[in-house]
Amino acid sequence: SLMDILKELKIAVGNKSFLIFFFGNLFLSLAWGLANTLTLFVNTYFWEFEATQIKYFLPIYLLATLAAFYLTPRLVSVFDKRCLVLISIVMVGLLSPAAFIMFNLGLTPEKGSYQLVFFISSFLLVLITFNIIGIMVRDSMVGDIADEVELQSGKRQEGILFATVGFMQKLNAGLGSFFAGQVLSFINFDRLNHTTEQAYTLAFVQGPITTLLMIVPFIIFYKYSLSADRHKEIIQSLKAKN
Repeated sequence: SLMDILKELKIAVGNKSFLIFFFGNLFLSLAWGLANTLTLFVNTYFWEFEATQIKYFLPIYLLATLAAFYLTPRLVSVFDKRCLVLISIVMVGLLSPAAFIMFNLGLTPEKGSYQLVFFISSFLLVLITFNIIGIMVRDSMVGDIADEVELQSGKRQEGILFATVGFMQKLNAGLGSFFAGQVLSFINFDRLNHTTEQAYTLAFVQGPITTLLMIVPFIIFYKYSLSADRHKEIIQSLKAKN
């Protein structure tokens, strides 16, 4: 019933680790969703790539995904999850404006060139790898939080917690599209009649502004205290109770 769902949700919301996880992911969805939604606009109108050039970024996403799947379990076995999430946020935050900053320093190849495609790809490969590592590590936190909630309340909350992850994935696209639309509306962007300044503004939002937005989830996840040692203690306590 609805009352049962609300009771289950109240138990989850009463857990500090869950609240940090929820709001940390919420602000990450805002930052990354905005940057991701503006990517096509920036590639097309600021970097002046053709569709035939943009397609070369697709293998980069594939390589980054494979790299992340290979690295994540190995990194989790060595480093604390909180540490990995913070590192991932920092790397995404630093690399998001890298190409834009290099452009302003006059260090990028000519706009619309294949040299620029490969130049940006070098940053993109590392950025997407760390972004996916961060996603995988944060998703793995759900099980740890469920164990902590079970110890505190006597009930498993995996259903609520995994539903939150699914909600965040949808929120990523929703918030990104909404705020990207607000940016486009604010600068009166017209695809058929845009100015150089408008294209520059989009690149600025996708780069440096994304970095600034990453500060909020970094601060939130910094307060995450469910370490590997603490989780081991929780597992031992659960075994003792059962």
